Amino acid sequence: MCEPIQKSTAFHDSLRETKVNTIMPDEVDENCNATWKERIERNPDILFGKPVIKGTRLAVDLIIDLLSWGWSESDILENYPGLTREDIKACLSYAGAALRRCCSLSVEPIQ
Repeated sequence: MCEPIQKSTAFHDSLRETKVNTIMPDEVDENCNATWKERIERNPDILFGKPVIKGTRLAVDLIIDLLSWGWSESDILENYPGLTREDIKACLSYAGAALRRCCSLSVEPIQ
């Protein structure tokens, strides 16, 4: 049986003292160079407000997952004929902007 890893309490104590706000944002930073804005939308009536490619019910995270599972751009375009290369690039751009926004609000590294 493995023993639990002991965490450094000094770092966590300093976080409690500064009362850092690590709430995840609902929106991505609108001030960044956002090439995704014309192609990605969030609508509470579509997939419970998840970011999707406009005019579809294809979530941004689905496209990111497909790429992470080894699908090529051409595989995605072949299986989802309504999509374009620019849609896939917009998903990647949106994901990057979301990570930048998330990481700028958080002090602790993602584990």
